[in-house]
Amino acid sequence: MSSPFPSIYSAIKFAVEAITDGMRRELMPFGIDVISIAPGPVKTPIWGKGKLQTAAYEDNRYSSILARLDTYTEKANAGGLEPEVVAAAILNALEDHRQRPDQLVTKRGWMAKLVLRLPKRLQDRLIRGNLDNDRRY
Repeated sequence: MSSPFPSIYSAIKFAVEAITDGMRRELMPFGIDVISIAPGPVKTPIWGKGKLQTAAYEDNRYSSILARLDTYTEKANAGGLEPEVVAAAILNALEDHRQRPDQLVTKRGWMAKLVLRLPKRLQDRLIRGNLDNDRRY
């Protein structure tokens, strides 16, 4: 799911998913399986980097949103997965040969799956409402 502001990051993740699907289908005749592990927010230092890269957005139309960036990133980090959870999912995928080809690893995977089934405009309104109310999800 693409969130406001890390659009390029989301595009890269979608591209990786497309490559994964294509490679799985290309390599299937050779008995090689390719799967995607897609973690949600993970507790890593990346969340603090957003605070350091905001100077270009000060004093413009994004200023009001920028003021809420700290809260957004702090909540994403606080609610994120421990890196060990993602590592365990990867290890499980390596050991279990009957894995789903696309695995979402997140605390509220059911919510993401539900939102993705909604019409795009409704998704937009939900994300905007969360942004306006300083909520991550």
